[in-house]
Amino acid sequence: MSTATSSARALWLGAGTLLALMFTIWAGFALAGHTAGSVTRSEHHVVGNVSVVRIDGHSADVTLVPASGNQVVVDARAKGTLRLPKLKTEIDGGHLTLSGSCRATPFGHCESSFVVSIPDGTRVTVETRSGDVRATDLTGHVSIDAGSGDVELSGLSGGTTARVSSGDIEASRLAGKLILESSSGDVDAAELTSPTIDARARSGDVFLDIASVPKRVAVSSSSGDVTIAVPRNGRDGYDAQVATSSGDPVVRVAKNDNSSHSLSAVTSSGDAMIAYR
Repeated sequence: MSTATSSARALWLGAGTLLALMFTIWAGFALAGHTAGSVTRSEHHVVGNVSVVRIDGHSADVTLVPASGNQVVVDARAKGTLRLPKLKTEIDGGHLTLSGSCRATPFGHCESSFVVSIPDGTRVTVETRSGDVRATDLTGHVSIDAGSGDVELSGLSGGTTARVSSGDIEASRLAGKLILESSSGDVDAAELTSPTIDARARSGDVFLDIASVPKRVAVSSSSGDVTIAVPRNGRDGYDAQVATSSGDPVVRVAKNDNSSHSLSAVTSSGDAMIAYR
């Protein structure tokens, strides 16, 4: 074996040994971070005179519930190692901003959650990159912009806008103007009483069950089935339009092109149906 070949082989062996050592050290830190020294922090805050609540969840589960009085109540919880976030509250002109969720870290782990009690009629905005969002029985407008996680909505009467990049939207008993969008996931909503509804999914199914006669409903998907179920509307019927490039278009309601109540179900790939509930 030549001297050059021996040197090259020694160099490769040395590099492999160094990489293995570095990986072992990294794995050891990561394991230690996940198993040792876990700490839990809980915080409780009560804030009054608030008209708008904005929550920067970043990486956290967020739960919104109705408050028993006129003050915002925040219960935050974080669990992890090495570094825990601290809840931050800022008030500016009646606007309350909450932040302090987990951030990305190469070692250890961190999980955090917010449970926020919202007074009657208070507007809420939630922004997260990862984590589930739940909202129940609120009367103010709710706006949710979620990155990766599921969204569950129930009993919201002040109008709702919910957008998810990757995750499902499940909703029931919503009123007020309604916008539901998922880039990758299903949209499933039941017992809706909203007069105007827009629901979209780029990749996923959309199903809407509407309990009262709506003014306008538009449903679309790039890849998935779309279904609108509505109550009967007497002789007025519905201006119902369905379209699909690959699938079955079905209309099972009384059609009236002159009706003031319009329904639209469109998909590029999948079945499109409008029927009675």
